[in-house]
Amino acid sequence: MFGTGGAANFLDATRLANQRKNLGTVVVGIVAIDEMSTRDAQQMKAAFGLESTLQFSTPISANSPLLAWSVELAWYWGKGGSLTFGRDAGGYFTMLRGGVGYGGGISFDPVGAFPVQAQPGDVRRVFAGGFGTAGVGLGPAVAQFTVEAGAGARLNSQGRPSGGLMVITTPMLGIQPGGLRLGVTAAAGVEGAWTW
Repeated sequence: MFGTGGAANFLDATRLANQRKNLGTVVVGIVAIDEMSTRDAQQMKAAFGLESTLQFSTPISANSPLLAWSVELAWYWGKGGSLTFGRDAGGYFTMLRGGVGYGGGISFDPVGAFPVQAQPGDVRRVFAGGFGTAGVGLGPAVAQFTVEAGAGARLNSQGRPSGGLMVITTPMLGIQPGGLRLGVTAAAGVEGAWTW
């Protein structure tokens, strides 16, 4: 319904959330205006007690604080779907969802990210799978839980593909600075997303 899975838990202003499991690799998205240093990443890795497979990323760049965003239109009345258009650190993306449910709405997410996180040198990213979501939003206030499961892939500038199976959970509760939502939705179905 609201957002594409890259936004996080708004109970904390720094938004340390959006844990993604990708073939045994835990990815923690850090939503911040400035880039995280290597030292900060190592300290966080130690604090979480995670292995060396931990990857850190900042969807918003220090040079472009308004880089990431998404707009979503959703409508379900028995059957239905949603269309999301946005931009993240890797470029523009589109997501289509179709399934069953009730409700609908429109949302603007100031940190709406693509399900497959951008890596330096990526030229294309795709995601296909299923989703389940339930939530309500009014203005900047949101209470929602979304889960996505599927396969994600990326193609880098050398033509090398990479990817794997992913499960993404996105809990959101509280006030999202800069976010605007209007709607109530409970839905499940299939989704496809691609960058361009």
